[in-house]
Amino acid sequence: MSSVTSRRKSSLLVSAALLALTMLLTTGCDAGTTASTEPPRPDNVPTEAIWTGGLDGGVYVLLSRSEGTEGSVYTGKVYAEKSGVVWYEGRFAIEPAGEPYVDLQNPESYGAWDGDTLYLRDGRALRAID
Repeated sequence: MSSVTSRRKSSLLVSAALLALTMLLTTGCDAGTTASTEPPRPDNVPTEAIWTGGLDGGVYVLLSRSEGTEGSVYTGKVYAEKSGVVWYEGRFAIEPAGEPYVDLQNPESYGAWDGDTLYLRDGRALRAID
């Protein structure tokens, strides 16, 4: 009877250790992916512009849907985070084009800017075309 109890205790300890390890690894993996808070907005960036970025920095974006393009083309500006300098001004094409709607007012729509592409959090992208 004592060996059964001993095995049961060992099994519980192993299960608890695995659970603790899983929680630790899950928490550690998620810690580096959270976005940082919006930095102070430069005076020359419109209040309607939305900040998107992470711990390594970001940009402000101001987009609107281009008329006469069935929603697949957007017009906008991308502003530098600290100086407010316009890094890009022009048109963006949604990729893939099959589902053109983007909620432009929702900060959660935006992911990252790499210099010619604004990545969306749903896996799509707005690629600069001018």
